[in-house]
Amino acid sequence: MSPFTPVGVKASAILDSYLVHIEHTHMNAPFPSTVAGTNSSAADGSKQLTAAPGNTVITGDGLALKNVDKIGALNTNIDSQVVARFLSWQVSREVRRDYHLVTSKLFKRSRDKVFRAQAKSLLVEMVVQGEFLKESALEYPAPPSDLVVPMEVPLRVVSPEAGLLYRAFSEADAPIAALNHASKTGVISKEHMEQLVKPFLDAYKDFKSFVMGQQQLSTKTAAELGAEGGIS
Repeated sequence: MSPFTPVGVKASAILDSYLVHIEHTHMNAPFPSTVAGTNSSAADGSKQLTAAPGNTVITGDGLALKNVDKIGALNTNIDSQVVARFLSWQVSREVRRDYHLVTSKLFKRSRDKVFRAQAKSLLVEMVVQGEFLKESALEYPAPPSDLVVPMEVPLRVVSPEAGLLYRAFSEADAPIAALNHASKTGVISKEHMEQLVKPFLDAYKDFKSFVMGQQQLSTKTAAELGAEGGIS
């Protein structure tokens, strides 16, 4: 794609590729089992999850993951199991805290066409901000592999929109990690790093607030919302 392609057009193309990818992904690998009081590996080599208070489980790497029970209770046509690997603490925190709660709510409300169209429009905004973020981080190198250990998080992806949310976070993770490293090494200030990352995180917060019912539905039709987001 030409570097002079407008960001909105580029984001729409990325959105289409994300949705096509996840709609053709059907995996039947079991979600990691939850075991009280242990974090030993399962017989198939996958890492088990340790039950903890507050609707939380602990991964084999000691990371807290919320709302696994909510996503596990869903019966879906699309069921992709992934082990996400994040380098930035910001993305890791948001995904571990919110992803399964938000995507289970998104799945349950997705039969509402107006809701679904507006949710996709907000996801497009996340993609757009992710593209701006990549451009902002181009001049900063990735953190050395010996200084940053990837944080592994098991996720269940239950819809095309959930897949898009996962991909949006995954795409934003590397540039955020590069900006974190630049801030830590004094190349840029912490304030500047936060300023560059904020639009992407704000776009996610808008999406989360809408899905969780904390924002009002737009009065626009599904067709109008879809046209705004480049979605027919």
